[in-house]
Amino acid sequence: YDIFLELGADIMERKQETHSMRYLFDPELEIVCDLEGFSIECKYEWMSGKSPSLSSWNVVWVVRKL
Repeated sequence: YDIFLELGADIMERKQETHSMRYLFDPELEIVCDLEGFSIECKYEWMSGKSPSLSSWNVVWVVRKL
């Protein structure tokens, strides 16, 4: 990310950040929930509410601490 801050009329500051990310898949999240004592209440595709599929880009998980 490149972030430009306007600090005054003629003063700009630039910040650079790197955010390393990767996908998390259902089996990984299920294992983490199990190990950390959470039950999976539901999961759905963001904005549509449909069941997640391999073509889903964003999925919401609702979990509950046991």
